[in-house]
Amino acid sequence: MTDFQHKHQFDLKRIEDINILPTLPHVANEVMNLIDRQYVSAARLAKVITQDQGMVAKILSLANSPVYGLARKVSTIEMAIVVLGFDAIKELVISLSILNSTYTRNDKYFNSAAFGKHALLSGLIAKMLASDFGYRVSGEAFIAGLLHDVGISTMQKYLNTEFKLISELRFYKKLKQHEAENIVIGKTHSEIGSHLAEKWNFPNHLVDSIHNHHTPQNARVSPLLTSIIHVADYVANLVGEPFLLIEESESIDDSVVEVLKLPDKTYLDDIVRNYCEVINSNFEEYIDLSVKT
Repeated sequence: MTDFQHKHQFDLKRIEDINILPTLPHVANEVMNLIDRQYVSAARLAKVITQDQGMVAKILSLANSPVYGLARKVSTIEMAIVVLGFDAIKELVISLSILNSTYTRNDKYFNSAAFGKHALLSGLIAKMLASDFGYRVSGEAFIAGLLHDVGISTMQKYLNTEFKLISELRFYKKLKQHEAENIVIGKTHSEIGSHLAEKWNFPNHLVDSIHNHHTPQNARVSPLLTSIIHVADYVANLVGEPFLLIEESESIDDSVVEVLKLPDKTYLDDIVRNYCEVINSNFEEYIDLSVKT
C-alpha cells in the first residue's frame, strides 16, 4: 500500500451508515405503502402521486416516451398508472427517490443534471434492449440501468473529499475512473453501488448487474441482464453529455456478443449505431427532464 493509499484508506462503515431508503419523501413512502396493499385503485394512487409535482412530471414523461410506443399521449397520472402498471410505478418511485437522495449540488467535478439524464437514458435504453434480446422482465432492466452508477452519485455526496481526490487524479495523472477509485478508497463505484443495492435487499441479479456493469464477463447471477446494462451504459455515454470532470472513452466488452447470441462483433456495432441514430433523432422525446427534483 502506498503512503497515499494508507493516508486515505477507506472505511466501509461510512457506506454502512448511509441509510437512503428510510429517508424517502413522504409521498414516495405513501405510494409504496398503497401499492403493497391488496386492493388499491388507480384513482387513489393518482391522488397521492399528484402531491409531488416532480414525480408527476417524471411518470408522465416516461409514459409518453418512445419506449412505450403509445398511439396517443398520456395526459393524466391515472392513465399513466394504467399504462405503466402498479409494479412499474413502485419501481420508478423507489429508484428515482434513491437517485434524488444521493444528489448534491453541482461542482466542477460533477454535473448532476447530466448525471440524471445519463441514468434515465440508460434505464430507457436497457428497457428497449431487454425487449429486443428476450429478457423477460423489462422493468427490471430499466431499474438496473437507472441505478447502475448509483455508486458515483453516492461517493460525490457522502464521500466528497475522496471524490474530489479521485477526480484530480484522473485529471492530472490521466487515470481511468476505477483506477483512481481504487487508489483513493480501495473500492470502485461499481462495488460501492452493488454493496448499497445488497444492503437495500435488491434481488441478486440487480446487485450483480450493478457490480459488473463495466465487467460483464464477470457476471455470474445474470449475464444477460448485466450485458444489457453494459451496452445501455455504453450507448448512453455516446449520445449524452459527460457528467464527470473528464470524459472517459470506454470500449464495449466483446463478451456481450456471445451472451446476446449475436453472430459477431459487427452485429453489435450495428445495434449500437442504430440505437444512437434513433435516440439522437428524437433526443428530447427520450429525455426531456432531469431526474433531479
